[in-house]
Amino acid sequence: MGERAYIVSQSIKKLKKEAKEWALNPQGFKRISDDTPVDITKLSADDKGLYYKDEPYTTKKLHQRLIITYSPKYALYQKSIRDKQVERAQKMLDSGKSKKIGKIPMTRPVLLEK
Repeated sequence: MGERAYIVSQSIKKLKKEAKEWALNPQGFKRISDDTPVDITKLSADDKGLYYKDEPYTTKKLHQRLIITYSPKYALYQKSIRDKQVERAQKMLDSGKSKKIGKIPMTRPVLLEK
């Protein structure tokens, strides 16, 4: 492909089994700022660093690198969203209203020909 480079994001769910296991393994990460090896399970709750790990990933004839990133700050943000969703679901179950009632969208009239 010459000297061109590109970045494509992909869901971990769609990776092959071996690549998925590697991506979800907390060992092997490095700090972006200085490439220091880090076990992300041992990071403090207030860590603001950004971490990555990469390896060659070749499919068919295309030579690629698989890069996984981890941000404790973003993980905390996602956890807060999940906690709010669980809380909202629990309130719905407790109140007996298991289905959220929303506004009915307005529709435009359709003319039918006879």
